[in-house]
Amino acid sequence: MPNTQVARTISASAKINLTLSVTGRDDKGYHKLVSAVAFTDFGDKLHLQDASDMRLDIDGPFASQLHGDNADNLLNHAHGLAKNYAQTAGLPLPSCHHILLEKHIPIGGGLGGGSADAAAYLRFLSAKWGEEHITALRALSVTLGADVPACFDNHSHIMAGIGEAPTRIAPSPSSKDWPYMVITNPHCHGDTASVFKAYARSQTRFSPNTPKEIADIVSQEDWGGLFAIGNDLTDAACHLYPEIGTLLFEMGNFGRALGSAFIGHAMSGSGASCFALFTTDYSAHSFQQACQERGFWSVQTRFF
Repeated sequence: MPNTQVARTISASAKINLTLSVTGRDDKGYHKLVSAVAFTDFGDKLHLQDASDMRLDIDGPFASQLHGDNADNLLNHAHGLAKNYAQTAGLPLPSCHHILLEKHIPIGGGLGGGSADAAAYLRFLSAKWGEEHITALRALSVTLGADVPACFDNHSHIMAGIGEAPTRIAPSPSSKDWPYMVITNPHCHGDTASVFKAYARSQTRFSPNTPKEIADIVSQEDWGGLFAIGNDLTDAACHLYPEIGTLLFEMGNFGRALGSAFIGHAMSGSGASCFALFTTDYSAHSFQQACQERGFWSVQTRFF
């Protein structure tokens, strides 16, 4: 944001699908999901300054991969949603902003980057409102994308349906005490709609997993149980994007070389990003270095 003083900075945390089960289809043909979702210290930054109109600039490692109009539209839609709700509820209208989006989350990576950005902006715009109004705005945020309500809450969830009804997980004692993590990406941009279409062509049955079953596994911190459930979209994504399969294969090799400190690995969302969990900071660091040496993008982080 050249020649201006940044008034405030907000964080948009990357989303990780620890599990993803496709459980059916609704009457509109959308796939119904059950997914354990968590958030990380790693993510995008939004630098905001009050302005008379909305403007977006994009910077950061993945700025060149993001079409400005798409990001601009999503953040403008978030502002419009908050403004329309404020008018209806008789609340003070939110300010317009010049936004510098510092893009660290890979584009099309299954990490909810666009949803996280929109949700973080909505949280900021509604922060001065009462709790009942924030809750109402959160419910409306599904119109921006299925992941936005969970990203709005920004804490561990079970997402059910198409994302409109996340149920909070209550980890004990805190997700901060969950394992160390490395997020990876094979420099591949996955298309969610294409992955779901490929899944539909190959799918023979839906998963029987229920939100309660998965919530119980997460609450017990049964990481082996979570990796056993896995991600139902993995085969479809690997068929469309062989780079993901290569990455998962290499991650398995890197992890097994670390012995018992390696908990497991999986794909997040519809891809292309994947993640691995570890019992120690040292093993996570070693794993990240191995990924980088093989040319994969990677970052070490912790659960939020």
